[in-house]
Amino acid sequence: MTVNTHYNKLEIKRDLVSEVTAVKSIHTLGEIEEAFSSVLEKEGTVVIWLMNRIIWTRFENGHIKLDEDASEVDFWQEVRGFNGTGEVHLVRMGDALSGRSVIDKDASGSWKEGYVDTIAPLWGDNAGFVDGVVHLIDEDRKLKLDIPCTDGSAANYGLVTRSYIKADDTTGLSGYVDYRYLAVEGMEA
Repeated sequence: MTVNTHYNKLEIKRDLVSEVTAVKSIHTLGEIEEAFSSVLEKEGTVVIWLMNRIIWTRFENGHIKLDEDASEVDFWQEVRGFNGTGEVHLVRMGDALSGRSVIDKDASGSWKEGYVDTIAPLWGDNAGFVDGVVHLIDEDRKLKLDIPCTDGSAANYGLVTRSYIKADDTTGLSGYVDYRYLAVEGMEA
């Protein structure tokens, strides 16, 4: 079932299961890139929360594309690397980053787990597309955001989030059990 609304795309499907694995005590950029490689393989989108800003970038061929001033992992508060098949989500815990990875697997007819994909708008309108980066500007809020994207033709963009639904064996009731980032996509305004 697919429902499209002004700012939201909703898809409910039951063709995969999620495999969740703990990722603990990461201290270096190399260790983060290794964790990303095990889930994302060759490429994906990366968002990094620093103390003073948020950086959107790409993971390509085993490396996170970073400016020199953002490569100091000790200042990263949170990082997510994601694509259509999985996500690595790490959060600062003391002197290290820890978290989990989620990989989507074929469900082979499982009825106990499904997912919902939704898209939420990112603030700003497309003000230009150069070298795989869309520059978003929200004049009213005085916000600017550069996001990696393969298609620069949309007027607005959104973050697609996948929420996993699972049924309880005892009660038969279903509910959300986890979520992850999936993609950045163009959307209708």
